[in-house]
Amino acid sequence: MPIYNVTIKTGDVGGAGTDADVRIQLFGDLGETDSSGYLLDKSGYDDFERGDQDTYQVRTDKELGNIEKVRLWHNNAGSGAGWYVDWIKVEISGFTWNFPAYRWLATDEDDRKIDVTFPVATGIPIPFIKDERTEYVRISRKDEIFDNLGNEQPLKKEFSFKTTYSNEVRYESTNTTENSIGVTTSVSVPIKAISLGIEATASLKNTLESKYGKTDSTVREVSETKPIEVNPRQILIVSGILTQETRVGTITRGDRSFPFQVPVGEPQYREARFSYTKGSPAPDDAAEMEIILKRAGRTIPW
Repeated sequence: MPIYNVTIKTGDVGGAGTDADVRIQLFGDLGETDSSGYLLDKSGYDDFERGDQDTYQVRTDKELGNIEKVRLWHNNAGSGAGWYVDWIKVEISGFTWNFPAYRWLATDEDDRKIDVTFPVATGIPIPFIKDERTEYVRISRKDEIFDNLGNEQPLKKEFSFKTTYSNEVRYESTNTTENSIGVTTSVSVPIKAISLGIEATASLKNTLESKYGKTDSTVREVSETKPIEVNPRQILIVSGILTQETRVGTITRGDRSFPFQVPVGEPQYREARFSYTKGSPAPDDAAEMEIILKRAGRTIPW
């Protein structure tokens, strides 16, 4: 009796998991499994939780040959029965067939279908998404120093922040995180341009957009202007930072992998002010201020 190992990856998006009864039917060039479906369930185990990969043994009474498609469905039982499936993989005796999905099986999402047949991935390698997480990526930061240390009168100025951004897929990684003005951000690090050709590059973008929604390269502008008043004998640093909630991870295509970033929603502008008054002890924010002052070639006043 042949045994096929079936692995299913549940997506890592809100509400992706399901407690409904899930069934699968395999179709090969030599035959197919029963149309009533094989129940995918492990006793005492919470199947198909968000972000999980679950593997099941599907036993058949005959060889199915080359697996050409799989039918996957659930009975829509229980609250929140909707299920987001990333992909299905079928294996036997060293042979593997991949079935990308990246869609909902839900009555209240997308096309509202809970019974879907997926063809095997052939030809151009199909991209797969892994290592997903949410980070707050820094788009832009501006630090401006307002020096009134040598004056006995208040100084009135303006702080202006202006930058551009676009909500497009970026093939970049993130590294050093920094704690600044109440939010942890990740610094975006560009990688070398992907040289895959137009069709293959489009397949990466389409896979990401099918999961996270459409992106676009329209350039948008963010502009903020704030009045500033610096007290007598004071130095004031104003820091403006623009961050954006971003889904990051790795997308694999064939034997190549690329870090990616997909912006989610609109960017958020935050501002912080650090000050020091002449003759006072070093401020609580001395370390942050010293970095900014040294970067500007200024002496440390305390």
